Amino acid sequence: MADLRPAAPQQQPRMRASAARSAPWPQNWIDWLRIRRNWMTVAGIVFGLILLLVLGTFAYAYATLPDPSRLDLAAGDVKIVDRNNNTIEVRNAQGVRVIPKELTDISPNLQNATIAVEDKHFYQHHGVDWGRVIKAGIIDVITRRPQQGASTITEQLAKIAILRSPQKTILRKLREALLATALESKYSKADILKLYLNSIYYGHNATGVEAAAEVYFGKHAKDLTLGQASLLAGLPNGPSYYDPALHKERALARQAVVLDAMVNTGVITSTQADQAKNEPLTFVFKENRSSLAPHFVDYVFEQLETVYGPSIIDTGGLTVKTTLDLNLQKAAEQAVAVGQQRLGRLGADNGDFLAMDPKTGEILAMVGSADYLNNDIKGQFNVVTALRQPGSSFKPYVYEQAFKSHKLTMGSQLDDTSRHFANGQFHDFDFRDMGIISAHKALLLSRNIPALETMQTAGVDNVVNFAHDMGITTPLKSEVTTAIGSSEVRLLDHAVGYGVFANGGTR
Repeated sequence: MADLRPAAPQQQPRMRASAARSAPWPQNWIDWLRIRRNWMTVAGIVFGLILLLVLGTFAYAYATLPDPSRLDLAAGDVKIVDRNNNTIEVRNAQGVRVIPKELTDISPNLQNATIAVEDKHFYQHHGVDWGRVIKAGIIDVITRRPQQGASTITEQLAKIAILRSPQKTILRKLREALLATALESKYSKADILKLYLNSIYYGHNATGVEAAAEVYFGKHAKDLTLGQASLLAGLPNGPSYYDPALHKERALARQAVVLDAMVNTGVITSTQADQAKNEPLTFVFKENRSSLAPHFVDYVFEQLETVYGPSIIDTGGLTVKTTLDLNLQKAAEQAVAVGQQRLGRLGADNGDFLAMDPKTGEILAMVGSADYLNNDIKGQFNVVTALRQPGSSFKPYVYEQAFKSHKLTMGSQLDDTSRHFANGQFHDFDFRDMGIISAHKALLLSRNIPALETMQTAGVDNVVNFAHDMGITTPLKSEVTTAIGSSEVRLLDHAVGYGVFANGGTR
């Protein structure tokens, strides 16, 4: 009999899933080549755009480049005006920037010191020190901020005498480099150094080495000693910051940097450097200056240097409008004079004054000393911006922290009895004990012992943090005695803090 059952279907051999999904290898290779070609096309376009941008920037910088033969050593004035556009001071009002001196009339010590600290490869490069540029770029990338300067003496001359711009842009740096190269092809190294030394600003209204030597030391530039020359060579990096009249320690530290650089370049020996560091320096500060607010103008110049760099003073051609009110300034000076006269019999020979708008923080008047030109009291030193112990004027920060944290109220009772605090015995200025008094009365009468007690109650670190929030920028000791002014603060910061009180707690 025939078998009528349907035949079983033949089973096909099973394939692995991966094999089923795989494309032939030639197709994979073609896809890989296509993707690579697309990426190379994109990369080529990006590179081309970057190259076009770089070439365009170079072309624009070159096309707008000033004429390198037009060196202008008579740059414009720097005019400082008050809030009503009244002139406070004009530096270089006559338009005379320098009294040019030949290199033979400039001390070799100053020439060598300047080259050592500003541009040690001055005689090797052709305007731009590319090794220094690369090093500065690497350090700037590592620190993530401009940390290293790489401008050569020639580039600085181009910036001062030709570009005359305080801007810090890539385009300006490019123009600076192009001009430096052009200057090197037009002038000898000796000419460039002479022009630079006759145009750089040294502070105290002294532009050029001859003026600087006369202002600081009362002598000609050719007669400077190694110690004097090395100090002057360090000033252009920050004439206000390193001003020996105000910051002698900074100036001497900078001088040491200059002398060490001279040793490293081989122009002097270590023994000569040590002798120069120990050389007594007698400053005369023979400054011919007419200013209606000299301490304030010094403060403004320091801010300009901080924001725009020292070249802002070299460049000139600026009018700086400030917040000062000359009418209030005159009243402030009169108040200091009257105060000194009244307290002179008690030994007071100096005074200062600061007026500030608490709503805006604008400085309306600033008197840094009783007499700017009086060297007996170091009159050029600005007490307003200096660190001084505030004494009892610090107490409001202590009480306010205690009040706002609900540790005390005005009616809280405090013990005004002489006792130990911080391993010391404390009493009040009148050597009297008032016993139990209210916080209101203790603050009103500025009693010391209750203030120390309040400091402990509020918490020392809490008070310190609160004072910083109010505007104190300097470090404060984490000690109970800070309550009665043992930590130094700046009057400028202190005024900001009191302004917060006057402004209802808003800074």
